[in-house]
Amino acid sequence: MTLDHNKFRETLVSSLGEAAPSDIKSMADHYDSALKRSLDILAPTSSKTVTDKPKAPWFNDNISEAQKTFRKAERRFISSDRREIDKEILNSEKKKYSEFVEKIKVEHHRDQIENADSKGLFKIVDDMIGQKTAVNNVIPESATSKQAAADMLSTFFIEKVDRLCEKFTSSVSA
Repeated sequence: MTLDHNKFRETLVSSLGEAAPSDIKSMADHYDSALKRSLDILAPTSSKTVTDKPKAPWFNDNISEAQKTFRKAERRFISSDRREIDKEILNSEKKKYSEFVEKIKVEHHRDQIENADSKGLFKIVDDMIGQKTAVNNVIPESATSKQAAADMLSTFFIEKVDRLCEKFTSSVSA
């Protein structure tokens, strides 16, 4: 977004008004507040929510360097009016970067799997496919507390047993 200098000048002049303070400190404060009002009108501040994502466990300094090399080739390609030679260099760097990241990921996951016990293996697989822990998936979202979840589970099994008993008695009598 660019600032319209003419509108800014008009807004600033109208914010300053006719009566100017007599001493220098008051003048500076008056000018400062007029500048702030003008900027608030023409370029209001906006807030942005930034989520702090944890780094991938396989990300390391070597990947960071490869990423910098790739981005450098990308900037060179864009700034060179997209010349064919720079495009080839960019594609080569992109391929090298992608293959390198894939190799590091595979090595990381292989090491994790090889060094894990059976319980840890289930956690690793859940993390890889993006699932939460099994306990979180079992408790219904409608349960407001642990007691409510236990009551719901108990009710479910009681009703299930009742339905099975009804099926058996109806099949025996038929």
